[in-house]
Amino acid sequence: MKSTDIWVLWRPALFRLGGLLLVALLIGLLIDAVFPALALALALALLWHLRHLFLLDRWLLNSGLTEPPKGRGIWSRIAEAVFARTRESQLRRQRLASILKEYRDAADAVTDGLLVMDGNNKVRWFNLGAADLLGLERRIDVGQPIDSLIRSRKIQEWLVVDEPDPDGMLTPSPVNPSVWLQLRVFEAARNLKMLIARDVTEMQRIDSMRKDFVANVSHELRTPLTVISGYLETMHDEIGRDWLPVITTMEQQSLRMKAIVEDLLTLSRLDSASGLEDERPVPIEPMLRALVAEAEMLSEGRHRIHLRLSTAVDLMGNAKDLRSAFMNLLSNAVRYTPADGEIVVEWRESAGAVEFSVRDNGTGIAARHLPRLTERFYRVSTDRSRSTGGTGLGLAIVKHVLSLHGATLDILSEPGVGSEFICRFPATRARAPGN
Repeated sequence: MKSTDIWVLWRPALFRLGGLLLVALLIGLLIDAVFPALALALALALLWHLRHLFLLDRWLLNSGLTEPPKGRGIWSRIAEAVFARTRESQLRRQRLASILKEYRDAADAVTDGLLVMDGNNKVRWFNLGAADLLGLERRIDVGQPIDSLIRSRKIQEWLVVDEPDPDGMLTPSPVNPSVWLQLRVFEAARNLKMLIARDVTEMQRIDSMRKDFVANVSHELRTPLTVISGYLETMHDEIGRDWLPVITTMEQQSLRMKAIVEDLLTLSRLDSASGLEDERPVPIEPMLRALVAEAEMLSEGRHRIHLRLSTAVDLMGNAKDLRSAFMNLLSNAVRYTPADGEIVVEWRESAGAVEFSVRDNGTGIAARHLPRLTERFYRVSTDRSRSTGGTGLGLAIVKHVLSLHGATLDILSEPGVGSEFICRFPATRARAPGN
């Protein structure tokens, strides 16, 4: 508000006060008591203002939503302004409450569980989905620590981690073990976190059926493929020269199918594993030297393969699975690096980790393919994969093996420059040689 507007509002009150004091001054001069007359006038003015202030205070204490007290002058305008602001604030609160109720009703209609926590993991709010899936009750559970409400030690331990896994956690519901939940936590606002619980029971059932189907089919195919390979090997020496290319092609495809079946069985075993089996210190140096020797045989002298042992530490894990993962990466480098290319295998220590790296100067991989390389049967180039004899399952096996070891796979690649595949193990898995 402009100063001129304020002057216009206060001018009558000031004129009245000035008029009162002028009258008191004149009366005081007549009765020869100027100061008592002025003091009495000021006291009367103060009492008048205190009366209106009392009425305003009593009205505000009664919520200020009824009609404001009747007054005169500036007090009337103050009461009307306060009443207008109060009504505006009330209407705004009602609109916000209505919007909040609509959002809460919409959240309650979502089948996923939504739960909001503060920085101390105390429950601020949750929808009906969270109540059903996590066994919560709004009337008594809001304001309680989440770890005292969810009766699952696995979930409790996962929630207290400073930085939960962004991929979430798969776990049975704490109220119904037959229901599987996918849990995720993310920052919703400053000092607020949101927990999302999704019922993935049907997805788990379908995934389990898929795994069982793949495992059973792969197992059943192994025997007939072995028989076919045996007959083809026998026919190889007994048929005429005209049929030799046909039999050779059949043998190659039979071997390729056997390799796919073996990889599928390996994946099935890794999928069904609840944890790392046969865990023990694995001597890394002799393993890598043996793998490089196998890679040189596979290369048949077409590549320069170097082994760099930058550290002597060994690794705690499953030797068979680690060998399979490392060999998959090394054989891929041999298959997809052109002749006269260079392949570098390195075992090294990095910041807070131990790394196995395979680097080549091959054709490289476009960035759009990198996120999907570990998917089963995903191929950057179908023609190239088939010509090199790959099954399309090697990197999927690598990913599963590393996951069981608490490790990650990083892929760096640039078309025309080459690729580097890095298996990064936590330092807690490193062991001194001989221990």
